[in-house]
Amino acid sequence: MKSFFNAVINTLIRNVSYPVRLAIAFALMFLAILSLIWSIRRKNDAHPIAWGWMILFVISASLSVIYIVL
Repeated sequence: MKSFFNAVINTLIRNVSYPVRLAIAFALMFLAILSLIWSIRRKNDAHPIAWGWMILFVISASLSVIYIVL
């Protein structure tokens, strides 16, 4: 299992050029902003999907930051 994650990390992060990483990071951040806006809109309705959008925001934002740093 650990070798699988190492292969994924090597393929997605280390073997990709920096401009492509920036493009992916900005796409993830755009997804994070959209999910944050959607979760705020749905929170007014007390909809349970709002928590899913909030979790997607946290995951997308953290992945984009990690992707830029690595």
